Amino acid sequence: MISQFKKLFFLLIIISFIFPLAGQAQNQIALEIYPLKTFVSIEPGQSQQSELFIKNLSTITLKIKPRVVEFTTIDDQGTLQINEGDFSEYINLPVSVFELKPGQKRQINFDAFAPAAESGGKYFAILFATEPLAKDEGAQFSGEVGSLVFMEILGEIKHEIKIKEFNTEKVHWSSPEFDVTVANTGNTHSAPFGEIKILNWRGKEKEIIPIFFPQILPDKERSQQFFSASGLFGKYTANLNLVDGDWNYISEEVSFWVLPPIIIFLIVIFLAIVGFIIFLLKRKKHV
Repeated sequence: MISQFKKLFFLLIIISFIFPLAGQAQNQIALEIYPLKTFVSIEPGQSQQSELFIKNLSTITLKIKPRVVEFTTIDDQGTLQINEGDFSEYINLPVSVFELKPGQKRQINFDAFAPAAESGGKYFAILFATEPLAKDEGAQFSGEVGSLVFMEILGEIKHEIKIKEFNTEKVHWSSPEFDVTVANTGNTHSAPFGEIKILNWRGKEKEIIPIFFPQILPDKERSQQFFSASGLFGKYTANLNLVDGDWNYISEEVSFWVLPPIIIFLIVIFLAIVGFIIFLLKRKKHV
């Protein structure tokens, strides 16, 4: 089933290169495409049709050329890498080159296929190259916008995530921050979620920090930082609790101190005053 997408509007404006010729107007190439992501789950040997929409927000007619590429991520921040090739075995895009007039919107249908002998996640991007229809319209630059397709071929699906890192400084002088790295050790994409629960030394809950990760591809990692609110003082334990796509729970914990300088200063001043009062009392007693 295709997940019901929210109509996220993606406006990518590519500033055109302007050639210094007399009388040429400055134009921009601007396209709107949605959904940005499509999620498809298909039984092996079956197919499923999906759609996306593209609109020309420019003031000039554009020539649009679609193509399908494979994508992956290359670091723990989710940076995309595009791989060229023939992926018609998985994605059939029936349209080739077409035109979009200013303000015109077009629905693009495509078919996703699941080979019978495969299972797990496959990841593609449908890209649309753009350029002005007429070369004398002032905008000469060709760019691309795209929509991601997350395909899950059902069968031997394995949802599994592991907490590779859950760390924070042992002592914080202000609000603590937590470094979390999650590895996807399954064979399909997963978007882990959960919470960081902060407990004081008596086990009393002081704060809950919601945790939401974007989609993590198989055999990839994602790292994020999460921040606590201010107002903590003393020793605390932070429990990280995450859930994967099969509702399996995993957890880790770390302990830390929060010692704001202003509170330390006030404590030192208080102790100094108390010490001075005790000194005066003892001195008066011996007089």
